[in-house]
Amino acid sequence: MVVFDTNVIVNYFYGNPKAVKLIEKYLDREKIYITIINRYELIKGSKFVETKILNEFLNAFDVYYLDQKSVDISAQIYRQLKEKGKLINDSDILIAGMCISNNEELITIDREFERINNKNIKVV
Repeated sequence: MVVFDTNVIVNYFYGNPKAVKLIEKYLDREKIYITIINRYELIKGSKFVETKILNEFLNAFDVYYLDQKSVDISAQIYRQLKEKGKLINDSDILIAGMCISNNEELITIDREFERINNKNIKVV
């Protein structure tokens, strides 16, 4: 299973060939998830596609929600990044925490995720 970050889905809707190929590749071979944070980010900024179409697209994915374990892991990530002076935004920290908590691979094109340095995070 795999989780797609918001930026991959946005690029998919913009027709970015790399994002289209990536999503289509995973659609054929495994179950795809998003996090509740990704869903929030996509819906709040849905200028790029009609809300109805976006909701239909997002409803095809299972959703990971915040729970105590993912919040605890996210807080640990935050502390580690802050200690190194390499903080990223809270939404990305929560997304990473949910993926790590559920032992899922996060696929993103956001290089800031590399700061987390975890095997579950794949920057493409």
